[in-house]
Amino acid sequence: MSQIVSTCVSVGTSLIGELDEHASCVTELAGLDPSATAKRRDDFTLGRLAARRALGGLGVHPPSIPIGAQRQPVWPIGVVGSISHSAGVGVAVAARSEDLRGIGVDVEARDRVLSTQVARRILTQAEQWALDEPADVPWPLILFCAKEATYKAIFQAHGLRFGPQDGTFAQMSRGALIGSLSYDNEIPCRSVCARYELTDHFVITCVELAHDPSEEK
Repeated sequence: MSQIVSTCVSVGTSLIGELDEHASCVTELAGLDPSATAKRRDDFTLGRLAARRALGGLGVHPPSIPIGAQRQPVWPIGVVGSISHSAGVGVAVAARSEDLRGIGVDVEARDRVLSTQVARRILTQAEQWALDEPADVPWPLILFCAKEATYKAIFQAHGLRFGPQDGTFAQMSRGALIGSLSYDNEIPCRSVCARYELTDHFVITCVELAHDPSEEK
């Protein structure tokens, strides 16, 4: 993941095989709905383990990363971060809030197939090209991940909810998409860069939101 994050960002990962050894340290499990399935509990634990490792890279070691009112992770003061999990893997990113205003990460299994119906709901009219591209690069899934990461970054930075039709992404360069935001809410940024990585098994995207220089004056 070092190729898709800035140098100020710390990355943490976790694997399903680690749960037996490390799950007991994730005290936040007590905050989950008692009806949560075993898979949901495993995914949650993977995310929190990855988040602890990302924070450790910043020299931050909180006793817990609580669940917020909107079910979002509550990061330590002075830190922004994001968590994702899929197919037995947890991924998290964290940075000092003085370096970034918000950050979002998303990971999905590369073999996940989006139905045409779901893809058309996620993609804007200008993104329909993704449905016609060769199947060796899963463009609809990449765009889906980019929008998930954008949602997380914008919600963290501005408290606003970004929907899949609220931005259009286009290929900028290898490993990067440029997204034009079109929704009505007033935010400083009108475009974002979503960097992505394809591995044999996963699609990973990250969106970083810098501080608006005009707000620092």
